[in-house]
Amino acid sequence: LEHNPGLLVDVRTLPEWQFVGMPNLYGTQGELAMISWKNYPDFSPNLRFAEELHNATQGNKDTPLLFLCRSGGRSTDAALAATALG
Repeated sequence: LEHNPGLLVDVRTLPEWQFVGMPNLYGTQGELAMISWKNYPDFSPNLRFAEELHNATQGNKDTPLLFLCRSGGRSTDAALAATALG
């Protein structure tokens, strides 16, 4: 994102954003979307994930997406789901 526009999708939960913090994209061409893949505290799937991602990209399927979570599990699942959505 330093040299190219795109969207960083942080799929962690609200408590993680509050405790750990949010990514700082200052000095990059990227934008940040905070869309939980799982709901806290029961870690049930976020049934609005597709809708929220669509809104974050304004429906532009050419937007480069990068996914972020704590360990890589949720971000991988979210990336696979986004790929399946087109």
